[in-house]
Amino acid sequence: MQPLIDGFYSVVVVDAFEDTNRDGVHLELAITQGQAKGEVVSLHASSTTRSAIDLLGLPATLEVREGQPRVIFDVM
Repeated sequence: MQPLIDGFYSVVVVDAFEDTNRDGVHLELAITQGQAKGEVVSLHASSTTRSAIDLLGLPATLEVREGQPRVIFDVM
């Protein structure tokens, strides 16, 4: 997979698990629209108050700015 260019991507959480080593949640996000549709992005979320099981299947927006990803959940 090529690195994602800066921008916003519609995603859905396809896998999530508690990452006790890094105090947060590991997320697998599938991109649902655009040229990167179908790509899966893995990242660590440290500032969520939801459990990994609660995040499964949720829609979100992935923002990539200067190569750094950030997840914005559409439904909380």
